[in-house]
Formats: sequence, structure tokens, C-alpha cells
Amino acid sequence: MAHEAVKASTIRNAVRKAQQVAPAVLELAPGFYAVASKSRPGAGYVVRTYTDGHSTCECEGQERAGYCYHRASVGLRLGTLPSQYLEQAPKHPADTAVLSSARPPLWA
Repeated sequence: MAHEAVKASTIRNAVRKAQQVAPAVLELAPGFYAVASKSRPGAGYVVRTYTDGHSTCECEGQERAGYCYHRASVGLRLGTLPSQYLEQAPKHPADTAVLSSARPPLWA
């Protein structure tokens, strides 16, 4: 599903969830991030980012709704979310940088 086709409310809800859950975000390689799952302890999903600001995720929420809190978590950490989704949602509460890929996954 294209980013433009996703309802704004879906993205805002994902941003809100990302702020509440504040999952661990681990940089695997340039443009690839692992984000811990909230619903499946011990699991994580890969979010891929592109130079045009678009991102994708392999989770069920992405498939179902076209956007997920894993993508929102990466966008919040990288500061790449479009401003219209941030008006109702302040900056990510965890004021930490993206974790180095040299560290082990935090959900293992």
C-alpha cells in the first residue's frame, strides 16, 4: 500500500503508539532498522527506509493498515516523519540515538 493512500488517522495512531511504547530501534545496516515487537515478546520487525523518506515494514500491521508503529518509531528516531503527523504528537519521549549495530538485539 502506498504511503499516500494511508489514512492520516492511521499514521497519527501509529505515531501515538510508538511514543507510548517507545520500542528499541536497532540499526542493522544503512537504511535497515530492527524494531522490537510489542505483541510478540522476543520478536522484532525490519523497517527499511529509502532516500525519498518512504519506509516499509514486514509486520502484519503494515499489511493490514498500510502503516505501523514500527515505521513510526524509526521515523520519530530519525526525525523523518512529515510535520502534519507531529502536530498532535510531540517528539519521541526516549531522547536517545539509534542504537549501534554492534550491540546485540534488545529483544533477544
